[in-house]
Amino acid sequence: MKRRTFEDRLENNRLRAFIRERMEIKPLRQATDVGLIPHALHIACGNGSPTSLILKNFSLQKVSAIDREGELVAEARRNPAFEMVDFSVGDVRSLSFDDSVFDAVFDLADLHNFCDWERGLLEMKRVLKPGGLLLLEELSRESFAHSAGRLFKRFTDHPYDAMLTTEGFHEAVLRNGLEILHFGKKNPFGLLRYFIMIARKP
Repeated sequence: MKRRTFEDRLENNRLRAFIRERMEIKPLRQATDVGLIPHALHIACGNGSPTSLILKNFSLQKVSAIDREGELVAEARRNPAFEMVDFSVGDVRSLSFDDSVFDAVFDLADLHNFCDWERGLLEMKRVLKPGGLLLLEELSRESFAHSAGRLFKRFTDHPYDAMLTTEGFHEAVLRNGLEILHFGKKNPFGLLRYFIMIARKP
């Protein structure tokens, strides 16, 4: 069995779920009036905890969810609460889904893990239907330069020199033909900088 890292433990516990719902999911929900979503994709679902928060706050008919860690996917599959969710092992930079199959894609802080994050952005756009929504919350290079972010940087492993920046990501979304419907920078209690975005595929 793979030994879980500090970040694994940080991402998959009840306190993280509490913070994620209030600081990430609810702001996304409040930023859009989207109704029923027939088919959604959740990127980096972990053990299913963040997926449950999306299900709680959005109206979803069918959900596909992926994570790179097979052990976490297996844990999510064992949960009987997720009968409507199809969990699989996958990487946002190389999605196994056909073009234009999802009405919405949720990314809760996964792209910042990769130096080639723009590949992930293009893949999410590819699998979205025309008119589909990209709903995301992301950390950026700025997140790890201040306050609590500096502490997290000591215990987490990220490509900090090649990590996306807030401005660079904003520009990449527009350059790749997505329409930004909402963009908001967040820094609750002055502790951690991140941003949320809702974009639409034309």
